[in-house]
Amino acid sequence: MTLNLPAGDAWAKAQDPDDPTNWVLLSYVDGSKTDLTAVSGTGGLAEFCAALKDDAIHYGGFVVYGVDGRGNITSRREKFVQITW
Repeated sequence: MTLNLPAGDAWAKAQDPDDPTNWVLLSYVDGSKTDLTAVSGTGGLAEFCAALKDDAIHYGGFVVYGVDGRGNITSRREKFVQITW
């Protein structure tokens, strides 16, 4: 089966550190088994969770940051968490 992903690369936007988008959610178009729609946002985990629907199949992800401070050096790392709903 081939999935028809929405125009534009929503995943790449969410993973781009220069783009404010920090989550993306892909969902099947009603009645289709191959067409997906994408929604994304900049509101973080709370906005991502609000977009989830109990009666839908979703694939998505959001950005989390690991921050370590040692002395006067701060390390900030991005991680992308993917979910299947």
